[in-house]
Amino acid sequence: MILRKAGPLLCLMFALMDVVLANDQNQIATLVRPPSSNDRISGLSFKSTNLPVVMTPKGLGLEPKAKIEATFERPEWNIIWNKKWLTKELLVGEKTPKKVPIIFEVPLKGDSTVVELSAIGPIGELESETLIIRLEASKSLIEKSLKKPEKRSYFFTSLGPSYSSYWEKGIETYKMVALTAKASYQFLLFPPKWDLAFSGYINALPLYKTTPTTARFLGLNLRFGYVVQRIKAPWRLSILFGWYYTSLLTSNNSFGYKNMVWPQFFPVITRELKTGDVVTLNIKFAPMLDGFSFVGLSSHELAMGAGFQHFLNSGHPISLNMDFSNTNINVAAKNVAIKTSSFSLSAGYGF
Repeated sequence: MILRKAGPLLCLMFALMDVVLANDQNQIATLVRPPSSNDRISGLSFKSTNLPVVMTPKGLGLEPKAKIEATFERPEWNIIWNKKWLTKELLVGEKTPKKVPIIFEVPLKGDSTVVELSAIGPIGELESETLIIRLEASKSLIEKSLKKPEKRSYFFTSLGPSYSSYWEKGIETYKMVALTAKASYQFLLFPPKWDLAFSGYINALPLYKTTPTTARFLGLNLRFGYVVQRIKAPWRLSILFGWYYTSLLTSNNSFGYKNMVWPQFFPVITRELKTGDVVTLNIKFAPMLDGFSFVGLSSHELAMGAGFQHFLNSGHPISLNMDFSNTNINVAAKNVAIKTSSFSLSAGYGF
């Protein structure tokens, strides 16, 4: 009983010794079991004490996980870790096979990670074992995962409803509800400081309109920017600049909002939550150009967006997004006045 209670402390005392005596000094993680068999789960054997470390996407960076492989040879008993059955799904009737393979990945939280395993018998008997995973050079590994992530790019597609209105001097106001398709490609061009992004949208399927004319807004963005290094995790601030192409595709060429190319300023604030999910907020300001001259700050597009990203076990993100934009164009010399506004919701998937 005394040895069982002292198991975690003994594991910590012997952890450093196991690391030094490990046969393969190139291994990043080392598994340490209690030195006494009384503190171990009977019938549980590990393939190796040298554990491979895999990097899995989490939020804005990567999370190191140690991959543990073992076998459990004890009929009618099951292993539990982190409130999950590691062997129950392999039961045949009421008995386990002679040797049950076990493979699971443990997130590493620092130099030492504690893993609590439990074994439950057929009539409720309970045994437990405390493992220690020692991670060498964990700080440099984590910093590397944040500064030079293996996955530098994501391609997103999304779809959702949108509402748009268009007013032009001398023309009846046009309002539309549509199903809008969006796509974007984000690339960490020169890690960890420089970002490159392409995005676009189109009102793919008009669902409701106030005039017989069918119109679809089309927008394309090209942005390049800098990730501010003074902002530390879990926050991230990117300052991007680029060009914005926009046009209103109509069935009868009745609107004058066509083939416009504007510069844009696009800051993005990102916050990674403790769960690994990510919340983003962005603002776009695009002043209008007439040729190569600014018309004035009163002629512009102002847009805002917010998003939420959740990363699946596969590493692919899913997202929920909300966007609002408002455009004012006023060129008195050419007797041109245009106002547009839009609001959209969308759900997306990343590759």
